Amino acid sequence: MTCHVIDWRSKICSFRSRETELLFIDEDVPRFRAIERRARRKLLHLHRAKTLHDLRYRPATDWKH
Repeated sequence: MTCHVIDWRSKICSFRSRETELLFIDEDVPRFRAIERRARRKLLHLHRAKTLHDLRYRPATDWKH
């Protein structure tokens, strides 16, 4: 299992598809070109979440941080 750790408190440890993992590590994935920026932003949001509550709000509306 490959874990991608940016911050020791949060991480994504597995991906359902290799293409999604490649997108997360900033590789070019032709299948996702049309939604690339939004998909990367959402993956990063999932990656940074520490609790399920963190996923309730978009990062732009989180005034605590």
